[in-house]
Amino acid sequence: MNLPIIEVDHGVASIINDDRKKWIEVNRNLKKYPELYKLVMANDVQELQGKNKDISFWQKVKGFFYYPHTLDALKFCVTHPKTVYIISPFFYNKKWGVHWRNLIFWSIVLVIFGIFIWLV
Repeated sequence: MNLPIIEVDHGVASIINDDRKKWIEVNRNLKKYPELYKLVMANDVQELQGKNKDISFWQKVKGFFYYPHTLDALKFCVTHPKTVYIISPFFYNKKWGVHWRNLIFWSIVLVIFGIFIWLV
């Protein structure tokens, strides 16, 4: 499957499925980390082939920080802060959208944090 790859300034990598076409968005700074780039692109190819269909969001994040590339992944995320887009509950791609899993996760975190502050 040959999809166009578009370089962007946010996130790490995403497969975008518009109504009429698909493409892959990759953070242009990821090319500075060739091993991490290969890992991320291999993951996207597996996802396109349907091999990652049953993998949860958090398993994907865990895979991104898997041992051999953990330091590269952390260095990449710290030096390029727009990568936090991956955990953001909202996104903009020609129109605003919501990552429901992320929204639920952050809502739970905020509720727990609020309860903790209230108890202290």
